[in-house]
Amino acid sequence: MFRNLILKYRVEESSNKEMDIVIDVLIQKVIADASLGTDYVLTATGQEFSVHEKQDDVVEAKVVKREKIDDKTTELVFSVPIYFEEKSDFFPMFLTCTGEPPGFHSNIYLEDFSFEGEDPFKNDLANGPEKYKRYFGREGPFVGTIIKPNLGTDMEKRLDLIKKLMMAGVDFLKDDEVFGHKSFEDFEEYVIKVNKIREEVYKKTGYKALVCFNITSLASKADEIYKLPIDGIMINFLALGFSKSYDLVQKFKGKCIIHGHRVGSAIFLSRIHKNVLIKLASMIGLDSTHIGTSQLDKIEKDSEKLDTPYIKTILATFTKVNPKYVEPLINNFGKDILFLPCGGVYRHPGGFEKGVRAFRTAIDIYNNEQSQFYDKKAFDKALARWGY
Repeated sequence: MFRNLILKYRVEESSNKEMDIVIDVLIQKVIADASLGTDYVLTATGQEFSVHEKQDDVVEAKVVKREKIDDKTTELVFSVPIYFEEKSDFFPMFLTCTGEPPGFHSNIYLEDFSFEGEDPFKNDLANGPEKYKRYFGREGPFVGTIIKPNLGTDMEKRLDLIKKLMMAGVDFLKDDEVFGHKSFEDFEEYVIKVNKIREEVYKKTGYKALVCFNITSLASKADEIYKLPIDGIMINFLALGFSKSYDLVQKFKGKCIIHGHRVGSAIFLSRIHKNVLIKLASMIGLDSTHIGTSQLDKIEKDSEKLDTPYIKTILATFTKVNPKYVEPLINNFGKDILFLPCGGVYRHPGGFEKGVRAFRTAIDIYNNEQSQFYDKKAFDKALARWGY
């Protein structure tokens, strides 16, 4: 399929002369990569690049907007013709078209992208908030954490920690990539034992947590993993690559909730707005992914920039949070969010179980209710620890 991809850049420089050089090089780079002359356009088929004869209704790559915002900033918008047979082939095309010219890495920022005309991914976008609501039987916010430490603990110690976190009222659990699994058999044993613990906790509390098992290092075993009794998986879509992640999501989206991890994103986010990365995650079809941290001075600004149809298909996940951020984040982003603290749970003065209870209590206070996990003392100690 042919589409015109719209790319929006922000170019910054300290002098107008240098700015003009940067802009000219960027224009030449994008147009050269995307057009390859006047009769052909760059294409991707099976993730291999080739040239494809241009059709009459396809335009060459061109600059559609060049506007000086201030003395140091210029906005550039390109229209880039691309062709891809399979949707997973779009992602290498996107990375090729948006690559930066050498020598100007501190000047060029990809702010946004879109499609001209019909969006080919409109039917692939997940409805993460609804899937989470169906799973839990209630609306958010939800409280999760990471199983820690990543290294240095055997399976039995991790299982004991998981049980205690579930008994404390955690909604969501995940492993990081560095924990890994030695083999598929090791992973299968882990899944079976975690599910047994979930059932035991459910019998005692009437409550069942969601565990998104990290399959990033076992992606080649997707067929075997699909057969296991799992309600959630997690993939690092940066480590696996966008195309591979898209194919995995297509396989698992009818079976379970899919959480997207993006550890290592700082490599990308220094030169692109995180909105771009979240859009790509949405196009992949992920149900939830990280969209930000807890910096209060940025919350209002970020909530405005992230208010797009793409972002609303994903359950927004916030890391590096503690209970004092619960109210302002709900006020700015609504209830379709997942709090995923690490230190905010494990560094609570009363221990990690009280850390979970403090978050659940903060949500209860916001909703003017008291759940079975309400613990005002744990909440007060969290506020004393982190302040208002």
